[in-house]
Amino acid sequence: MSLAAGPPLRSHPSSELDCFDIDDIIATQGRIPSKLEAQIYNLGFLDPSSEGNDLQAGAKLELPLWLAKELCNRRRKIVTVDIPKAYKDSYREIFKADASVVDLHRLGPYFYEFGTKLLHFDFEENSQMASSMQEVCWRKNGRRGGR
Repeated sequence: MSLAAGPPLRSHPSSELDCFDIDDIIATQGRIPSKLEAQIYNLGFLDPSSEGNDLQAGAKLELPLWLAKELCNRRRKIVTVDIPKAYKDSYREIFKADASVVDLHRLGPYFYEFGTKLLHFDFEENSQMASSMQEVCWRKNGRRGGR
């Protein structure tokens, strides 16, 4: 008798977008705080507070992760990105205190997948973010320790 346990898990999450995986597509729709480093012409409609047709340098937007990743890479630095609040130190402290009471779905239905994709960016806190997600997963599944 076979038990249907859902889709197979990847052996290692990838920072690359898998265009054939609906979960991957939805996970990368999550928003990431971004700041424009250059003026962008004719895209003023992306910022509801923009009064003109262009996005001005210094404008702060919340961009989908897939777009922020393309605009913030080693070849071009059109935007700088910040860590979303659910992955910042203040939330990591809450997770450390008692991860079992935190509703991760409210923070984002793809909390782990989105967090893994965030590790693509060169945040100073990447190792702490990865450790925190691992610890939350262990605690949510009833295991303690892990370190």
